[in-house]
Amino acid sequence: MTPMTGTPAGFRDALAAHFSLDELDLLCADIGINPDSAPRRDTIEGRAQAVIEYVRHRGLLPALVAACQRARPAVAVDWAHFASLADASPTPAIADGVRALTAMADTPGAREALCAFKTDFEYAGDQIALLRDFKTLHELLQEVAVRYAPLEADSHRVVGDPSAWATVVPTAAETGDILREIAALAARPALGVSNVLWLTHLAQAREGLAAAVEGSDVARLRDACADLKRALARGPSQVNTRMVAVVDNLLGSRMITRMQGARGALVAAAVSPAALADFDAALLALETLRARLLALRDEHNGWQEVDNALSRIQDTLAVDSTELDQTWPEVHALSETLLATSTEPWATRLRELGAAITQALAARDLALARRVFASFVSAAGRRFRQVDDLLVQISRELQTVGAALEELVAAIR
Repeated sequence: MTPMTGTPAGFRDALAAHFSLDELDLLCADIGINPDSAPRRDTIEGRAQAVIEYVRHRGLLPALVAACQRARPAVAVDWAHFASLADASPTPAIADGVRALTAMADTPGAREALCAFKTDFEYAGDQIALLRDFKTLHELLQEVAVRYAPLEADSHRVVGDPSAWATVVPTAAETGDILREIAALAARPALGVSNVLWLTHLAQAREGLAAAVEGSDVARLRDACADLKRALARGPSQVNTRMVAVVDNLLGSRMITRMQGARGALVAAAVSPAALADFDAALLALETLRARLLALRDEHNGWQEVDNALSRIQDTLAVDSTELDQTWPEVHALSETLLATSTEPWATRLRELGAAITQALAARDLALARRVFASFVSAAGRRFRQVDDLLVQISRELQTVGAALEELVAAIR
């Protein structure tokens, strides 16, 4: 058997090596999920990563592992090796620790300590609730993106083939339903996104799709697709930026400090050793989660800087290489810092592309530099999306902690 690391990256590489994009869709169908529910990606590695994250956080990873074993029993991969990924999240232990606090709420001495920290627990719970809402917005926008491509293709096909309206109608209806969900969620004041331009484009797209279907109006269909394209160009990145800001707030909260401070009061209150053990496990898991959030936040912010610089270069590269010449050394240095601790294939690929651009610019081979730069932009964009997906994954995991915090706050009111 080929040795594999028991990580999502190891599982992703195994899936990418032994399954095609169509075969990944069949695996999803085999375990009872709609293949379109997992975000689409433009590479087999990205698609494999998206499928793993989707099934893992719905408790379906063992089923996916079993499906891989059935489909590829003869390949040199120990598929069962990846089953442990289902238990990799630190959040169950955190939730158990918070529930242990709830159970102690009526214990003399413990309640007084917990009441002193109620505001901090409420704040952490509020931030987790915000993450939940931004996570949902992110996923709904992904659902819109999945439906945009066939709608755009059909907007051209219906001109010569009116029967294509038969596929437009259900897709437009599904998209309209999703757009209504997005509008309702984005209207919540706490999210602070009710007046952003991409929501206006989505509202226009919803109206346009309905009118296009009602009147078999090709022009309205194309206008609606254009509005979707404009919204998808801005909306997902803005939602992810808001998510990172909420992560910053959560990292700045005093939940960990307060839980650490509560431990002494719990010991003084003579709580049971079992309850204290659950609490200690939660503290350790909180530190693990904090480290993950810090790393992802910093990597997200780093790739955001890279993405901004790459966009500036792209704006002028077709007619002038000056921006590439002047900006590339800084972009390369920043990307190398982001890649410094990773030996995964995506990082190796970016290092190779970055070195090739530097060499091409030094040799004044601008045609080669432009070609390789396009590949670098694509690869860097994929990694940026992966980091965003990992933030969404943690946001999803944190919902069990949020629910436990709500129970705790209710118990100490």
